[in-house]
Amino acid sequence: LPLDRFKQYISPIFFTTALWNAMKNMTQAMRTHHHPNLERPFFRENDVINILSYIKTAGVIKEEYTRVYITPGNPNSGQALLLKKGCMQCHTSTGQKEHGKIELRASDLRGSLTQIAGAIWNHGQKMWAMVTKLGFPIPDLTVEEMSDIVAYLYFLQHVDEPGDPRRGKQLFQEHEKGCGKCHPIRGVGGDKEIAPDLATEKDLDTSIDIIRAMWNHGTEMEEKMEEKGVTWPKMEKGEIIDLMEFIRSQRAE
Repeated sequence: LPLDRFKQYISPIFFTTALWNAMKNMTQAMRTHHHPNLERPFFRENDVINILSYIKTAGVIKEEYTRVYITPGNPNSGQALLLKKGCMQCHTSTGQKEHGKIELRASDLRGSLTQIAGAIWNHGQKMWAMVTKLGFPIPDLTVEEMSDIVAYLYFLQHVDEPGDPRRGKQLFQEHEKGCGKCHPIRGVGGDKEIAPDLATEKDLDTSIDIIRAMWNHGTEMEEKMEEKGVTWPKMEKGEIIDLMEFIRSQRAE
């Protein structure tokens, strides 16, 4: 397959997509009698971008060509695609350890597009073994689909690690941050006359929802705390995440 064509593509996403779609056939070809001594390569941090840079420099396209661009991917579409294509049968993106599943926030999936492409190639043989065991094929991807999936992987690089609901429960108690002095949880504790039940209140299902509610009601919360003689708590690193995880865990029951 001529590689010169990649000279016209501005984004490495075209090369990444081609690498994905041809990966299994390439590996099988290396094992045939045509290439008996050729080992499947392992890509290190900058190997893929260096190879692509060489292809773009050395590549020759005889006819006149136009440089090809692509719009950035949509992380929401990427998340939906991973579910639709069956990828989440073997992967997780929750940050929680799930038996037998590979975390998409893993360190080797953090970095540039070409670094992610190298990591995908390196895990190729494991992926084929797993999907063969599960009985479904590895799907081909369009450039647009790969762009959306990579956008989602980029998004995961900037998502906070999940909190600890057990630590969040401790922080919620009166003797820690004091949240439980005002807020009940499923009717237990707190004072429902002055503060909502955080397990049943509407529109508190995500971290963004909780932070928005804290911001919008900050002044009112401060006034109520002064009335009850509660000191405004100071949050240390990671504590707000643990608290939100505890609140979400109570809402899920």
